[in-house]
Amino acid sequence: MSLTRIVRILELQDARISPLTADTGGAPTYGASIDLPGIVKIGLTPVMESKELFGDNMLLDVWSKVTKVETEIECSELSLDAIRVIMGGAVTLTGTTPNQRQTYALRGTDAMPGYFRIQGRWLYTGTGAGDAHIVLYKVRATEAPSFEAQGADGSFSMVSFKGVAIPAISNSSWFDIMINETATPIA
Repeated sequence: MSLTRIVRILELQDARISPLTADTGGAPTYGASIDLPGIVKIGLTPVMESKELFGDNMLLDVWSKVTKVETEIECSELSLDAIRVIMGGAVTLTGTTPNQRQTYALRGTDAMPGYFRIQGRWLYTGTGAGDAHIVLYKVRATEAPSFEAQGADGSFSMVSFKGVAIPAISNSSWFDIMINETATPIA
């Protein structure tokens, strides 16, 4: 019996982000992957451009093409390393115990943020599959990560950002959605 092509996805359990280091040759290459802690949501919206051809007082043809893929990511925890990949900047550790400090800094002189890969994993797929994965191969943030600091009477802050995926030059891939017969952690 062949593996199902239809799943129910629930329990987004893991997501990782990796800086794109090269996009030439047979496949894109990436730096070390960084956990997107407390992942809550990976939204994916392919955007199509359409053109209509009218003539003889009627619609003769419609042309449509995916021009970009918009994504929205939401996490319940803040990762300075992930923000560095998304926006650029630097993370530094200073001091010695018990006075250590981790600092994320974004300066006006920092280079424009680069592209990155996003991977996600859903544990629950219904029956007939181990898990499901999504990979967006070449994403750049279009809205910086936002979060809100609240007092004790507020809610936990959520960290969210938006981006746009474009096809990788090396393999023309926008994204893949994979259904695995055997559950497979993200590498």
